[in-house]
Amino acid sequence: MQPGEFYEKLTQIEKEHLAENLASDLNVISDDIRKIVLGYFDQVSTDLKTSIGTKMKEH
Repeated sequence: MQPGEFYEKLTQIEKEHLAENLASDLNVISDDIRKIVLGYFDQVSTDLKTSIGTKMKEH
């Protein structure tokens, strides 16, 4: 199963928890690395990248 397929099979609450967990980790790394990692998540799902970005702003 590809990462995008896995993400699409998650429930809405699982998607929210995933985004929250990833956002908290990404908030403590350098901007350069964060941009690269967010690019990878964008390849998995634009929705996932957007959710992570939203959660990062909340922290």
